[in-house]
Amino acid sequence: MRPTDSTRILPRWLLVLLVVLLAGRIGFGLWERSHGSTKAVAPSAAGFGHATGNPGSKIDRVAWSDFAHALSMAQASRRPVLYEYSAEWCGPCHRLSDEVFADATSAYEINAAFVPVQFVDRRQEEGHNSAVIDSMQEAHVIRAFPTLVATTADGRELGRIVGYPGREEVRDSLRVFAGRAGGTSIRMGM
Repeated sequence: MRPTDSTRILPRWLLVLLVVLLAGRIGFGLWERSHGSTKAVAPSAAGFGHATGNPGSKIDRVAWSDFAHALSMAQASRRPVLYEYSAEWCGPCHRLSDEVFADATSAYEINAAFVPVQFVDRRQEEGHNSAVIDSMQEAHVIRAFPTLVATTADGRELGRIVGYPGREEVRDSLRVFAGRAGGTSIRMGM
């Protein structure tokens, strides 16, 4: 048997496929870097888990909804909306993310009880926010980060948490807010 007749030689088409896939991945990575990666707003195929908008946080398991669809989702699912206002420079925001949003049980319960929407303030880093973030911060009278505001789908405020008082206080407050929405009862097992 000649050395070229071996059945262990990798077929050329497989090598070509490997090169094409590798080149595609590199190209997509370069495109992502030049266009800035966008924060995921839906849970992953595993149920949830994506990188948070806050650097330093390892994972954010909350299924943040796109603001444009949040109110219709809240009306359809009969769940209140939970708005989270944070900033990248904010230490307590990172603690909230690490201790609550990264916790699988906490995130599952937030996702079940609310339609969560996250707004990350970029004024310090970029000098301005988008018009949507500015208008929402004004509408909810946001003066400090982090701030959590729970509302009904029609905008009636159910409650708010200003600052990060700790995991247990967040748990207790979110339970109360969900209860105020009427018919929503959750057991926050944070």
